[in-house]
Amino acid sequence: MAHPELLVLAGLSAPAVEAAVDRIRDLDPDVAVLHHDLRDVADGRVHRRERRRGSDVTTTIALAHGCVSCTLREDLLPRVRALAAQGGRIVLHLDPVLEPEQVCFALRHVLVDGAPVTDDVDLRGVVTVVDEVQEALDVVAALPEVDGFARAAGADAFVTLAGCEDYAGRPESARA
Repeated sequence: MAHPELLVLAGLSAPAVEAAVDRIRDLDPDVAVLHHDLRDVADGRVHRRERRRGSDVTTTIALAHGCVSCTLREDLLPRVRALAAQGGRIVLHLDPVLEPEQVCFALRHVLVDGAPVTDDVDLRGVVTVVDEVQEALDVVAALPEVDGFARAAGADAFVTLAGCEDYAGRPESARA
């Protein structure tokens, strides 16, 4: 029997990642999306959000031993396994502070009930969502200033690229 597919979704821009989650859910309404929000970790809390079809449940979890790694090992990994048992695709939506490589290592090597989680899921890959507009603005802002030329040239290039992206993204019939 084939294992449920697991996709790890990462990114620094919450709106861009959420847009990707929405698009995935539009394409597959049965996909389970699991997210551990770490914004209140300094207060000893992690918020686990699970979404599938019409269900959207957020649970507040106490930080295990004051440790993010322990909390994720004791909650995230078993939740992925539980979702795998229910069948269907799974998206693991990472908090921006988490490194996908470390999470994937845990999925492959940390034992949960005597076996790694990847014994129960088909880890399909990691997708990092980038907010292209913000990323481009950050690059332009980081350009050195030489009589205003570098930033102006970078800004011109950004506008040109944005225009090409917009053009390339539209169907042939919508192009003027």
